[in-house]
Amino acid sequence: MPTPTHVFGFAATPLRPIEEVSIANARLSNVEVNVLRWELRDFAVEKLKPSDGWFVSYRVKDSSGSQDLLQHKSPLFIASPIPGLSSGGSKQGDGVTSPKWCKSDRQWPVIGKERAHFVGQFRYGDTVAYLFVFMRDGQRTYVLSQHDTSEQDIEEHYRDEEKGG
Repeated sequence: MPTPTHVFGFAATPLRPIEEVSIANARLSNVEVNVLRWELRDFAVEKLKPSDGWFVSYRVKDSSGSQDLLQHKSPLFIASPIPGLSSGGSKQGDGVTSPKWCKSDRQWPVIGKERAHFVGQFRYGDTVAYLFVFMRDGQRTYVLSQHDTSEQDIEEHYRDEEKGG
């Protein structure tokens, strides 16, 4: 993968040659997804102080090639900014034809009124990733949403409150 050029939406420049580290892989239909972990200390990031943290990017490979998805200034991971891209909620799905997610996780990508097609979902560590694709002019554009399951979901919070009193 080319070294990321953005971190959390800010321009980033590598401070030294960097090797990618794959922390997970998934196969969804005819698509392979690699999760790559990057150390923040290896980058000079516009508007951010040096940090010991890390971030992830996703490499999506299909029969037409690969796309490297980064988190730009959006909760969604994309290869490059997409005009009009936003996200909205959706009902609970089965995890095969639509995402199986909690209400607060729901970030279904849309461009105007066009909803992306759901490709699949997978889990690695405490993260669930949901992969979507837009088909436009014969080209596939992948978009990924992720959710950290180590945090209490709002629905779980209210259920716990109801049980406790």
